[in-house]
Amino acid sequence: MHTCVNMNRPDSVGGTARRILNAQLRLMQSNAERAARDHSIKAIHDLRLAVRRFRAALWVFGELMPDILAKRLRRRLLVLNRRLGPIRDAQVWLDLVRWTMRKRKARLPPGFDLCVKSAEASCAVQLQALERILQSIPFREAQECSSQVSSDQPPGPFLAAKLLRAYKPLCRLKNKPLADLTAEKEHAFRRRCRRVRYLAEFTEPILGQPVQKLSRRLKRVANALGARHDAHVHARLLAEMTVPPDVLLLGVTCAKHEAQQEFVEAWGELTRPHFKKRVFKALQAAKRAGK
Repeated sequence: MHTCVNMNRPDSVGGTARRILNAQLRLMQSNAERAARDHSIKAIHDLRLAVRRFRAALWVFGELMPDILAKRLRRRLLVLNRRLGPIRDAQVWLDLVRWTMRKRKARLPPGFDLCVKSAEASCAVQLQALERILQSIPFREAQECSSQVSSDQPPGPFLAAKLLRAYKPLCRLKNKPLADLTAEKEHAFRRRCRRVRYLAEFTEPILGQPVQKLSRRLKRVANALGARHDAHVHARLLAEMTVPPDVLLLGVTCAKHEAQQEFVEAWGELTRPHFKKRVFKALQAAKRAGK
């Protein structure tokens, strides 16, 4: 007699995948609506985060759904996030310039007014494209992907094996993984760290500690890399100016140094031998539980 298997129950990989994908889909929709209303930095940031997390979920669970569908959607979401990136960068830069202007008690140096106007114009140009970008979000395809997940195996061993494969290569990197990296390779490294972080966050509710601690440490690394990226973007914008304001040069230099120090500390915490051993042991035990 044939038994109908419920692929959507929460204690299966199928149910877990649908729950995660649908949660990120709802976040994409709500943040897209918020971005369309107020164009705020937080709305754009939260939308990009939801898109990245949905892409990460497609990477994790893609083998459980039609391969072509998952790959096509991941590519479309990658293009979407790349289009949202310059908007967010322009907003953060304008926010920094205005904050510096407010904090400066003495008379602003020559050329600072021009810097403010340039930042405002750049942000306005980027925001003009926002409505078209928001209309291009593939909500229907995302819903279709979520509905086609198919697996009845337990989620713990599946996610443990995925996380183990993703975390191990990070741990094999040298103590200073950003040394001598080109901007393109550093961007790839940042994406890689984020992807492992999201996978840990997906796994955390099922496996508990020490995956919870791993998730927090990966988040700290990702945040430090994000701050480092912002500092690099700001330094590039300053370098394009004929006479960059000293007050901004000093602020960006300090931010770059602080981001680097935070990354070194966060990376050391993530790759500490005793911590790695605990994580590997827990993940290997969870992986074996499915055999």
